[in-house]
Amino acid sequence: MNKILFSHSYFLRFDPKQWETGQPYPPLATIGAAALLRREGYKVALFDTMFIETPDALAPRLASDRPDFFVLYDDGFNYLTKCVSRICGMPPSG
Repeated sequence: MNKILFSHSYFLRFDPKQWETGQPYPPLATIGAAALLRREGYKVALFDTMFIETPDALAPRLASDRPDFFVLYDDGFNYLTKCVSRICGMPPSG
């Protein structure tokens, strides 16, 4: 059976407004997608990026879990430009 590691694209530290208010958004769609595949019999794990300090913190998890598939599931909020663009070295917008 395939091992699948799910994660999402939101890093609270890269969203100054939400970091200041201290109100994180749970990655509900990511959790739901992972639960669906687990129910179908896949071996599923979830890595929550919400509170990690840098995107580099994901690398050890990928190395230890060695998943067959890594799924970066976006929950649809407007944080792709704030968070994923940081990983790519682009300045965050807005």
